[in-house]
Amino acid sequence: LDQRYKIPVSLVELGNIRGSMLANYNTIIMPSGSYGGLSKNAQEELKRWVRGGGTIVAWKYAARWLSTNGFTKLSFKSRNATDNPEQRPYNLLSRYNGAQYVGGAIFQARADLSHPLAYGLENAQISLFRNHTLFMEVAQSAYANPFRYTANPLQAGYISKENLEMLGGTAAVQVSALGRGRIISWADNPNFRAFWYGTNRLTANSLFFGNIISGGATR
Repeated sequence: LDQRYKIPVSLVELGNIRGSMLANYNTIIMPSGSYGGLSKNAQEELKRWVRGGGTIVAWKYAARWLSTNGFTKLSFKSRNATDNPEQRPYNLLSRYNGAQYVGGAIFQARADLSHPLAYGLENAQISLFRNHTLFMEVAQSAYANPFRYTANPLQAGYISKENLEMLGGTAAVQVSALGRGRIISWADNPNFRAFWYGTNRLTANSLFFGNIISGGATR
């Protein structure tokens, strides 16, 4: 924001979250991470701020934290345990577990070009960078997931067969409502290391157009 758009950014410590401070802002970005340091009182203040019309843009594990703490109702995929799991040689343990790690690969998603978050896009096919194994389930609302991974999304890089099957068809972004506010949850970081220009605009759309997304599209 400060380098490409020349927009000053306020960095706020978790311990400073309070109602009087939140009143100065209309949008909060929550990068991926653990927000365990946010007290219950601060969480309630943040919820109250969103209900009043604020917008939160979160990605990856921040999005999961919001869901876990009652801001949204996102669901995430997990592997099903089986009664008779496949037996593998012990000496392949580290090799198998390492193969499940997504170190950084490019995947295809399809955009709803009519959605405010897709403003400026002319091609419904978009490439997303991913370096994790957090898979967001599609919402029940037919309008809440303007970006979804295709059925066979791998474009470049490595991902295990198991993880590719998990990823196909999942949500790349989900829009939720809390009162008059909106929470835009990205499964990935659209600004990874400031070089993934193809999705930078999607962050801008989240910031500038998030508050105009109809509440009817979130239910």
